[in-house]
Amino acid sequence: MRISQTDIDNIRQQADIVDIIGRYIPIEKKGSNSYKAICPFHDDHDPSLSISKSRQIFKCFVCQKGGNVFTFVQEYEKVDYIQAVAKVASMINYPLDTSKIVSVKKVDSKYANYYNLLNEMIKFCHYSLNTSIGLSAKEYLYARKIDDKLIDMFDIGYNGKNNSVYNFLKAKKYDKELMVETNIIFDNEYGENDVFANRIVFPIHDEFGNPIGFTARALDDNASKYINTSTTPIYVKGDFVYNMHRAKSYAKKLNSIIVVEGVMDVIAFAKAGIYNVVATLGTAITAKQLNLIKQCSMNLILAYDGDLAGQNAIYKAGIMAVDNGFNVSVYRNDTQLDPDEIIQNKGMDYLKQSVDEPYVWMEFIFKYLQKKYNLEIYSEKKEFINEIIEQIKKLKDEYDRLNFKHQLENITGFSLGNMLNVPKQQTKILKVQNAKVSNGLYDAQIQILNAMLQNFDAIEIFINNLGFLPDDNCQLLAMMIIDEYRQNKKIDASKLFDQIDDENVQSLLVKIINDTLEEAYSEDRLNGAIKRIKIYMLETRSKQIKKQLGSLNDLISKQQLMEQLNSNYKELRKLYDEKE
Repeated sequence: MRISQTDIDNIRQQADIVDIIGRYIPIEKKGSNSYKAICPFHDDHDPSLSISKSRQIFKCFVCQKGGNVFTFVQEYEKVDYIQAVAKVASMINYPLDTSKIVSVKKVDSKYANYYNLLNEMIKFCHYSLNTSIGLSAKEYLYARKIDDKLIDMFDIGYNGKNNSVYNFLKAKKYDKELMVETNIIFDNEYGENDVFANRIVFPIHDEFGNPIGFTARALDDNASKYINTSTTPIYVKGDFVYNMHRAKSYAKKLNSIIVVEGVMDVIAFAKAGIYNVVATLGTAITAKQLNLIKQCSMNLILAYDGDLAGQNAIYKAGIMAVDNGFNVSVYRNDTQLDPDEIIQNKGMDYLKQSVDEPYVWMEFIFKYLQKKYNLEIYSEKKEFINEIIEQIKKLKDEYDRLNFKHQLENITGFSLGNMLNVPKQQTKILKVQNAKVSNGLYDAQIQILNAMLQNFDAIEIFINNLGFLPDDNCQLLAMMIIDEYRQNKKIDASKLFDQIDDENVQSLLVKIINDTLEEAYSEDRLNGAIKRIKIYMLETRSKQIKKQLGSLNDLISKQQLMEQLNSNYKELRKLYDEKE
């Protein structure tokens, strides 16, 4: 379907890029007119994504992704331009007929058959749970205080006995090989069999809501209690977190995300009305999982079980999260219970309070390591000190570092002296591939283009006093700015971005806006930049004339070139005098 240019322009003008990006990732105000965020398009630890509210443009200074509101949605959702426009229209409640537009949800066509198959299984298992076949499964869920509302919320189902899922999907004409590939069935010398037979199934989705696998709870005591989908073309256990597609909107709103071990922990928090919760499905947390989580919030609350294994998992996950830039805290669970057991034994209010009043990361570190080491033994006390000092050094706040150092001295009786010396932060130097080397001439062109984007007078000054830029991309952008001004009597940088076909010129536009974000228009600066370019052009032309003179024998031609050279020198002297 085609969307009219009028609708596209209206949607772009009515959509605030700060609001739209803020629905996907946490953002933070940086200046009077700019915002920053952790970039979702690369492994970003420090906020490198810059957003201009006035220009409605974003730019990452590391991976170089940039553009307008439609570009961001395209890149994030992995959809085409028209779908991105439709998605933004939906977000701002713009009256656009989207009935003929393909769903904007990320669906890689290569995997569409997998998603369709898994969706069919989810529907069938959910239906089976509500029939006489699923009675024992339903009774188990009710006994765990998982009511129909929670069953529907989490798409919980029952995979019955006698290969019920395989027979159903076979009747629906789904390919057996596809079922094997997605780990729904296994096929061996004994025939085809359901992988999750006689189990309660909890569907796993990716962050966009596409089904990718299952975790399943046995009803037979002789079977393994929980099993998960094995590695498939669409599911690798450590690459996803359970419940991300539901939790992300709550996490962004609350600016915090709770990480638990398994599906029943997520559901336990949902019983208490806490929905910003995801699970690592029993695996040690991975870098890929942290990259998904950081798109929701950099404030992470670890809520693993209260037993020793859970506490060990918190320690390892917390260190990894801190190293990835997260602000980590730990929910205050001083029991040996998991979240669901806490609700059963201590009530929902206790669970809520555990989240509302968590331990800060260093408080947990002290409690955890004091149990790990015997501080009556000198060698263990020394290891205890060294391990905690390493964590204290990572604290960004100087007061926190000194406070926890003082606590460590009180606990151990050791004077730590200058053990806490933290190396000064080194200024990061970002190496951008294929970036144009900055020099006076190029900077002058950037100054001119920035002025033209900000002020109509600058456009007239450029036309009347220069009219040309030496760099091809700069010249093309200047001509587009002039054309936009002449047609509409205004410059909309976000709209201009959409009109540019050349990716290099698009990048140039975004660079100009972000490099000069807080720079107010100055006519003196503009005239200075024009002067620098005039000097460059005259000097370049003079060198060319000198080269030509050395190869000419014709006196008349030499005389004409000498006149041009003298004229250039006069102009240069005049410009140099003005400069002084």
